[in-house]
Amino acid sequence: MALKKKQKTCIDMLVEASMTQKEIAEALGVAEQTICRWKRDEEFAAEYSSRLRKKIHLAAAKAFKTEQDLLLHSESDKVRLGAAKDILDRAGFKPKDEISLTQSVDDSLREMQEYFANRQKEDP
Repeated sequence: MALKKKQKTCIDMLVEASMTQKEIAEALGVAEQTICRWKRDEEFAAEYSSRLRKKIHLAAAKAFKTEQDLLLHSESDKVRLGAAKDILDRAGFKPKDEISLTQSVDDSLREMQEYFANRQKEDP
């Protein structure tokens, strides 16, 4: 069953307008419970979700552009640093919150001592 005109208009209003569900129901001339029932309908829910995803993708692109602009043009070092960190985090370069040791601390210290001892021999 295809969505009816009021259902399509309802989806438009839910996604685009800053109206409450009650206000949308009044504008469409339906009971608020009707909108609740529509939201439970599989076809309505799928179309509503699809429209929301599209809107979120558009907003995400704008948000990324805003962060780029802050990174490039902000006069505040703190703001530029925050934008840089956020962009890197979201690109998968977030630093790890924990460290996992692959060898004992004693072995690591011994390795570092050997490294620095060799460096001292190489440097006059």
